[in-house]
Amino acid sequence: MLMTRISRRTLAEQHIALTRTFMKDLESGKNEENFSFDREHPDVLDNRPLIVGKVHTKCQIAQVIQKCTSQVQSIFEERYSLKHNNSPKVIIDGDTTANLMCLADHIEYIIFEVLKNSMKYTIASVLEKNGGLYRNLEDLKFNPIHVTISQTKTTLSIRISDRGGGISPEVYKQLWNYCSEHKLKYLLNFNKIKQMEAKVADNISLSLGFGLPMSKVYAKYWGGDIKVYSTPEFGVDAYITLPRLGNVVENPAMEDYTL
Repeated sequence: MLMTRISRRTLAEQHIALTRTFMKDLESGKNEENFSFDREHPDVLDNRPLIVGKVHTKCQIAQVIQKCTSQVQSIFEERYSLKHNNSPKVIIDGDTTANLMCLADHIEYIIFEVLKNSMKYTIASVLEKNGGLYRNLEDLKFNPIHVTISQTKTTLSIRISDRGGGISPEVYKQLWNYCSEHKLKYLLNFNKIKQMEAKVADNISLSLGFGLPMSKVYAKYWGGDIKVYSTPEFGVDAYITLPRLGNVVENPAMEDYTL
């Protein structure tokens, strides 16, 4: 069901975006003569646009991570009344020039959710060690979150590592479930959704409990995956793998139970 809905929405948004671009170019007088050709490879356009409809042909993943980092840091700085840049640092290393063909919105959702969880529990673990108080949060030292990027000719990999205390075995067993014993408390938050504005930065404490499972759905839709490895009482390593070339057949027919 989820895969089918994502597929329909993706097709609809791509069609609308391409139509708007076509009409805009038509009104401005653009045509095929605006494109130059490579003499050695006449079938390849020299100045192909980086964004075609909703598809980014060379999405710089480090820039996406930086954008998501800024959003997540702003959320938690507001939540805990932290000064700017006093939230846990995110260190990006590895192949920072890596790129892939993708729908940037979907990739941003995945990275945002994983980073949000890492930062949430990085802060929570420090608060727990200090008696749960955060009046003097400015004086607390947070371990940085490390994001490592690597790529092959066909695959891009992202590892997000934190020292937020890890995941207990009981919770880990239910990690990819939308509704479980651990997540029952989040169901009560559905009644509060109408009180929220439709923006990602609203009320970080109002969790619905399906950010990580939905991220896995998006990754699998594009032929990738997310795997999470926990070291209890220490931290978590989340591995995101995605195809780079945009030539992997989507998985709209995959049932949710395969998660």
